[in-house]
Amino acid sequence: MPRGWLLVGLALLVGVASGIGVADVALAHDCSSGADCLQTAGYITVISVAGGIIAIIMVLAGRFFGFVLPSPEAEPSEHRKPPPPDLPLDAIFELEPRGELKWDLRPPPSAQRPGTPPPIFAPEQDDSAAMACARMVVHRLTGQDVPEQRLRDFSSHMRYGYRRGLAGAGTSSRGLLELLNAVPTIHAEWRPGITLPQMQAEIEDGNQVVIPHQLPDGPHLVVLNRVQFPPAGDAVLTLDDPSLRGPSPELGAQRQQSNTWWEYWGDPDVVIVIRRVEPPVRSNP
Repeated sequence: MPRGWLLVGLALLVGVASGIGVADVALAHDCSSGADCLQTAGYITVISVAGGIIAIIMVLAGRFFGFVLPSPEAEPSEHRKPPPPDLPLDAIFELEPRGELKWDLRPPPSAQRPGTPPPIFAPEQDDSAAMACARMVVHRLTGQDVPEQRLRDFSSHMRYGYRRGLAGAGTSSRGLLELLNAVPTIHAEWRPGITLPQMQAEIEDGNQVVIPHQLPDGPHLVVLNRVQFPPAGDAVLTLDDPSLRGPSPELGAQRQQSNTWWEYWGDPDVVIVIRRVEPPVRSNP
């Protein structure tokens, strides 16, 4: 029931109670003397005036609450939420770690100009290179920029996900694989033993390749931009490295390495190849 009608009903109840009080006072006193009659009339007047004032106040309050403020029925409950905004399908992400958690990520449309290279996002934490790589991969395959904070928060609920300050968690290829596979429009897989020509073929097919390698202070992850094979000499790997200082604090930079470097410092058994797929169609029960 709306709050306004409830208070109006209470006002009527006060009026009825006042009437009953007046009747009780009248029955309890007789008019055998002038003083008794005067006293009884005073009681009746006080009760009637007080009841009328209370009833008027409650009617006015009922009108205010009933017509100025929304009733509970007009407010969305936890079981009846308003529909999502009208966004293109590519702007709606559901990161769903196989039933553990379900989020709707609605990132803003990409502001990247056509023909410009995709940005190399710098990690927002000193140990979140995997999250920066995930942000780059999702942006390049879907055109949408999911903030790293959302990716970190979501990954932290996963078994092998990001944990602030936990050694190796910010550069875990297993955690990156788990996070990327939670995006319905993306499929990521390890490609043990993949060669440099095969990596370049994946890139030319529009897929993304993330490669792990060792730094002096521990493991690191980068996105492979391309592999070039000159007629003579070593192959050249162009790496989009989130940890290199870029033109702004929010951006990383590119660096180039040779296939000799890759053979010595790289780990081809945990290279991740990521491609865009059609999201699964959910049938209504």
